Amino acid sequence: MKRGNPLPVILGVAITTILVLALWTFALGPADRGSPSTRERSGVGLRGAFLYLEARGVPTAIHDDPLRDGTLPAPDSLLVIAQPVSVMPERFGYDALVAWIKEGGHVLLLGSGEAPADPDHLLLQQLGLATIETREDPPLRFSAWRDWKTEESLLEPAETTRGLPSPLRVRVGRFEIQRPGGAEDLWIDEDGTPAIFAVPRGEGRVIVANNASLIGNTLLDQDENLALLEWLAREELPEGGSVLFADSLHGYGASGREATGRVVTAVETLLLHIFVIYAAAAWVLSRRFGPALVTAGPPSGSVERDLTVLAGLHQRSRHAYEAGLRLLDLAQGAARRRRLSIDGLPEEPGDRDADLLALARKIGTMQEDKKL
Repeated sequence: MKRGNPLPVILGVAITTILVLALWTFALGPADRGSPSTRERSGVGLRGAFLYLEARGVPTAIHDDPLRDGTLPAPDSLLVIAQPVSVMPERFGYDALVAWIKEGGHVLLLGSGEAPADPDHLLLQQLGLATIETREDPPLRFSAWRDWKTEESLLEPAETTRGLPSPLRVRVGRFEIQRPGGAEDLWIDEDGTPAIFAVPRGEGRVIVANNASLIGNTLLDQDENLALLEWLAREELPEGGSVLFADSLHGYGASGREATGRVVTAVETLLLHIFVIYAAAAWVLSRRFGPALVTAGPPSGSVERDLTVLAGLHQRSRHAYEAGLRLLDLAQGAARRRRLSIDGLPEEPGDRDADLLALARKIGTMQEDKKL
């Protein structure tokens, strides 16, 4: 029995799996994918920092409104913005945020440590900041990549800021936000490069930290990192103000649910491309190109050839005489049914292979000439 082609089944399973993964990825909220928001309970989230400040009695809230005129808080607030940002800004970008800072607002900007996507690049550009790659590409071997991904660095206070909490523990990223001219160094890394610095903007200022892991859930068990939160609330929060976490930049609306218009991630795009490729392959394999192939039946051949093959079989089995008797019996029976004469056929077959072969050929010739 001929087995079917398993390729369409394999493609069908692959397409179904990819489709389920793609739908699952699109359906999940940004917190489930690991955004640095206060809703996120995994290591990259800021939920621990939010709850810690709240427990310490610091006025703390979640800012779910877009960063535009009429929705920004009072300038006496410290607004925490963590990258990567997952929502594209509205028509005028971050102009309203920049104006708010210049009026006296304070921002804690936490970098992602990765190459900035379009929303992050636009935010940094309007704040007068830029990033630079400071680390080589990750290794291909998994164990080495895991160590590379989780490598940490210690931050010490700069010379002008002795007495600040130290050492701070932070993950090492591939990209860093460059320190612009006129910035005040607060903490430096092990190479002496500014890792946390303050950039004045009008009446306000932006505290820039190169990696959000400083106050992320993973490293918040470090006493010094907790002390950093205390220092921010004490030194950078204007009197009577609140610490606000800008969750609207991670896809959450004022209702606490995920907003629309977020940036499609590279993983989602890759899944979509793979699904389209598999779907196209399945369509191609299911189509027939050109005319249908008709399977020919068994070759008809001639009686002489068939009998010659039969004679050869009996020759190999040493059945020349018995086979000759059988052939003569069949020929005589056919002649009686058709009332034909079979003159020319011997009464007894020979016992040699050559005799059997000659008899078979003669009977075959008589059948083709309609004499038998």
